[in-house]
Amino acid sequence: MKYILSTIFLLATFTCFGQVDTPPPPPPPPAPPQVSPEVFKVVEEMPRFPGCENLGLENRELLECSKAALLSYIADNLVYPKAVKANNITGMAVVQFTVETDGTLENIRVVRDPGSGAGEAAAAVVHKMNSDKKVWVPGKQRGRLVVVQYTLPVRFEVDK
Repeated sequence: MKYILSTIFLLATFTCFGQVDTPPPPPPPPAPPQVSPEVFKVVEEMPRFPGCENLGLENRELLECSKAALLSYIADNLVYPKAVKANNITGMAVVQFTVETDGTLENIRVVRDPGSGAGEAAAAVVHKMNSDKKVWVPGKQRGRLVVVQYTLPVRFEVDK
């Protein structure tokens, strides 16, 4: 009799608990938002225009060579807008961009424009660096490559 009562008790228990509907588990939490890499303005090793890496120069000389190569590239590739020449516009356009960790240039924008299309011409030269495969030497902070904001002034002077 004990055996029958315990069997009935067990069956009743399993039947009661087996039919309980449990709610589904909650959905997983959303993925964390993609954090864009920090953009530095000043770093231990600033990004450099390419062309002087294999000359065996010291750091200071390397920076000077890089600046000279950048100025030469701008002088060779800058197209003065006709309105700048016609109106004898002189002044400085300032282009700001980021040098990514792979050396490409992104987020190119004109932050100062003397007018008559000079700012767009300066930005076009920076865009041309990417299309000409001019891969910059990226900036470094604490030994790792980082994204650096770079500000490039471009002076417009018209010979009279």
